[in-house]
Amino acid sequence: MAANKFKDYSYKLFILTYFLNFIENINKILTNINKFLVSLIIANQIPTTSVSVKSLEAVPLPPDDTKTPPVENLSGNIEGYVYGKTSTTTLPLPNAKVKINDLGLTTYTDKKGYYVFENISYGFHVLTAEAKDYYPDSKQVKLESNKIFVDFLLYSTQNPSLRGIIEGYVKSKETKQPISGAKVEINDYKGERKITYTNTEGYYRFNNIYYGEYKITAEATGYLSTEAKIILSSPRLRQDLFLESEKKGTIRGTIEDKYSRQPIKDAIVSLYLDLSYKKSLIRQTLTDMFGGYIFKFLNYDKYEIHVEKKGYKGANFSLILNQPLAIRNFYTEPLKKGSISGRVIDKNSKEAIKQIIFSKVKKFMFRQKA
Repeated sequence: MAANKFKDYSYKLFILTYFLNFIENINKILTNINKFLVSLIIANQIPTTSVSVKSLEAVPLPPDDTKTPPVENLSGNIEGYVYGKTSTTTLPLPNAKVKINDLGLTTYTDKKGYYVFENISYGFHVLTAEAKDYYPDSKQVKLESNKIFVDFLLYSTQNPSLRGIIEGYVKSKETKQPISGAKVEINDYKGERKITYTNTEGYYRFNNIYYGEYKITAEATGYLSTEAKIILSSPRLRQDLFLESEKKGTIRGTIEDKYSRQPIKDAIVSLYLDLSYKKSLIRQTLTDMFGGYIFKFLNYDKYEIHVEKKGYKGANFSLILNQPLAIRNFYTEPLKKGSISGRVIDKNSKEAIKQIIFSKVKKFMFRQKA
C-alpha cells in the first residue's frame, strides 16, 4: 500500500518538474525574441551628436520650394486658312481679312488663303474672318501651345439658297438662370419676322433660316427687353441672350400725429410719378389701424407722396426710388381748433333768444369777422 502511494507521488512530481522546465524554456525563448527586437530598433536609430551653434550657422539652408517661380510670358502662333464656299465650289480665299478682336490685330491671307499671327499671348482670343461677297465668321479659340490652326469657311452672299439654324438660350443677366416662356423674335430688316418662345430650359431655336443679317429681340415678363444684331453665315449660329430684371422697389411708412405721436388711421396717401413736365397719379391707398401705408412693385424713378386727412394739414414729400426699399414717415400737424361762446339777445327786448340755430350764428359771426 505504501509502495503504491510512493509511485503516485513520484509520478506527480515528475509531471510538475516537466511543466516547470517547459515554462522556463518558453521564458528563454521570449527573452531571446525581446533581445532580437531591441537590437533591430537600436540598429535603425539615428545617432545623436552634439552640434555647436557655430556649426549650425555654417550649415546652408535648403531651398524654399514654397515660393512660386516667376511666370514667363508664354506665347505662340495662330494660323490657318480661309475658304470660300459657293453653291458649286469651295476654294481658298486670297486677301481675306482676319482679325484678333480682343487684341486689335489684323492680317490678310495670301494667294493660298493662308494667314498667320505670331507671338500671340496664351489665353482665349476671338478671331473674325471677312471677305468681299462672303458672310463673315467668328470663332473663339484658346491658345495654350506653340501653335494652333484655325480655319474659316465663309459662305457666299450670292447663294440665296443657303440656310441655317439660329439657336441659343435666354437667361437672367443677374443670376444666369434660364428664363422659360421668353419671347424671341428675329427680323430681317425687310419687315419679315419669325417668333418663337423658350422652353423650360430657356432654349429657343429657329430652323431653315436664310443666310443674312438679322435683328434678334428677346423679352419676358419682369425683365427688360434686349436686342442684338446677328449675321447667319454658317449652318448653325448660337446666340445667347441675357435679360436684365426690371428694377422694382417698395415705398412704405407711417402717418402719425405730430404732437401725440398716435397713428392716424384712414389717411389718404397718394403716390405721384414726378415727371419733368407734370405729376401723374399712379397709386392711392389708406393707412391701416397702425397708420401704415405701402406701395409695392415700383420702378426705380422719382416720386412724390401726398398725405391728406380731415382735421390735419396736408403734407407731401419728393423722393427718388433707387433701392429695393424706401421708408418715409409723416408727422402731420392737426388743424388749430377753438370754441366760440356767448349769448344771443333780442335787440329790442334785451331778452335771450332760445333755440337759435347755431350754424346760422356761426356763419353770421364769420361774416362779421370777415
